[in-house]
Amino acid sequence: KLDSVIASAKSWTPKEIDFTGPLPEMALVDLDGKTHTISDFKGKNVLLTFWATWCPHCKAELPQLGELRNEVEEEDLAIVAVSVINERNTEAAIRSYIQGQTSINYPVVAAKAEDLPSPLNQVEFLPCSFFINPKGEVKLVTEGLVPKSDMKSILRAR
Repeated sequence: KLDSVIASAKSWTPKEIDFTGPLPEMALVDLDGKTHTISDFKGKNVLLTFWATWCPHCKAELPQLGELRNEVEEEDLAIVAVSVINERNTEAAIRSYIQGQTSINYPVVAAKAEDLPSPLNQVEFLPCSFFINPKGEVKLVTEGLVPKSDMKSILRAR
């Protein structure tokens, strides 16, 4: 059960968000120029992780996402890492950081905060992950470093 996973969390906490229902249709363009839409993800779990180049916990979490990508088929789970562009986290810095990172085997998006719809524009703490169920509904939002074992438990939990 999801409550059990949350109760056992050590390095992250659940985040309350002001949002219900399925995510609105939107397009996220990754650094390779490929567009990913919410409708592309229908029928599968989705993990959207928000991170920044200056965040040490984010840098620790990104390789675990790569391990998760290797363990869970793409038809069952979509993983997208979103990095919000600002003065401290420029698109150039994002590109530079991921270049040569062999553990990043999933799409990386650099987006402006104002281009993200609710609830994705409610991120206040990094890393922040949105776990979305196959119906497109937000299952859980976490703040802090989520270990791969917890990611798997959240994805399995009801």
